[in-house]
Amino acid sequence: MGAICRMCGEDMHTAATCRELPVETVDGPMSPIPYGSEAEDWGAASGARCHDCLVHPGGFHHPGCDV
Repeated sequence: MGAICRMCGEDMHTAATCRELPVETVDGPMSPIPYGSEAEDWGAASGARCHDCLVHPGGFHHPGCDV
């Protein structure tokens, strides 16, 4: 068994995405940004999964992801 996400209950090594949940910040909740929509290219453009939480391009990052 891999790493199970506490929010979606899926194995992060096989899940395409996490739930689309608001991200809590000091300024209040913000809408999540799909992997590949970030200002910096983290590899989604090449089709690579997120290097930290392993979501597929277009998916929502798992909580705690450093991207």
